[in-house]
Amino acid sequence: VRAAKGLYPPDGAPLISGPYPADAPENAPELKPTSFDPAESARLLDAAGLAMGADGVRRSSSSKGDRKVSLELIYPGAQAMTANIAQIFREGAAKVGVEVTLRPLDWAAYSQRYAAGEFDIAPSAQQFIPPNLDQYAFFHSSQVPPQGQNAGFYRNAEVDRTLEAAQREMDPARNLELFRQ
Repeated sequence: VRAAKGLYPPDGAPLISGPYPADAPENAPELKPTSFDPAESARLLDAAGLAMGADGVRRSSSSKGDRKVSLELIYPGAQAMTANIAQIFREGAAKVGVEVTLRPLDWAAYSQRYAAGEFDIAPSAQQFIPPNLDQYAFFHSSQVPPQGQNAGFYRNAEVDRTLEAAQREMDPARNLELFRQ
């Protein structure tokens, strides 16, 4: 919420619960945007065994030793808005004890690492604007680079089946149901 207000004053941008624009009918009406709740985030991290360290950074104790919960966020460094979003993200993560290292890159280096899936966190400018809301290229298991644009290397058999069904479906009402799934 603070990020939305900071980037889009005075009221901010609407939060969404999925990959579609906020007012797209493809958004499942029963799904609400994730709330900003640092206390609940801290509770979940504690429950996962990620204890807060004396330095304010959570740690995972395992057979490999005491390891910081630390993520690298890569982004195109020449884009001021992306740099602002990265900074806001880092500040929010720090509030719950997660260290985020910002790594601004030139466009060529960013594109190469993004396409190879060599990142912990990376912003994407993917926008799904009606009428082309098909998520196949971005979330189907077969579409990991270099075959497609699934740079997060997301894999889920149920999602694959739903995306395949949506590509075959000719009835607009049924297609809408599939996109909502």
